[in-house]
Amino acid sequence: MQTRSQQHSKLAYEHISRISQDESNGWSENETKQYGALCHRFPILVLRSGLAQAVAFVSIKAAAGKKPYQTFLKHLSIIVSGESQEFAAFQQQIHRMALADYQRATRRVLDAAVWYKRFAVSLLKVEAGDTDD
Repeated sequence: MQTRSQQHSKLAYEHISRISQDESNGWSENETKQYGALCHRFPILVLRSGLAQAVAFVSIKAAAGKKPYQTFLKHLSIIVSGESQEFAAFQQQIHRMALADYQRATRRVLDAAVWYKRFAVSLLKVEAGDTDD
């Protein structure tokens, strides 16, 4: 049995290594930087505004067709619910959660965010100061 940290590490590595390999398969350097910058910024958004507002912010960008934001939300939905969801369904799920479930989801996201940030630096070569737009 794996710890939650090990599960998050494995998941983050799988997600980000696919992105780092996909530069030749449809991910531009700019999109890769946007995704990496989002890995750095999202935990701050959650801490300042809460999970629901942070997901709403990313959903707006995803609805505008920005691939890094769409991909990030899919990855986030896997962390929270264990399966990939469309961003509208995922956003509704977050808004409908009971308080205890919402707090648990927030903690899971923040715990996983550590790994996403680490792999964004090591695999995508994106530092905290890089812009996302």
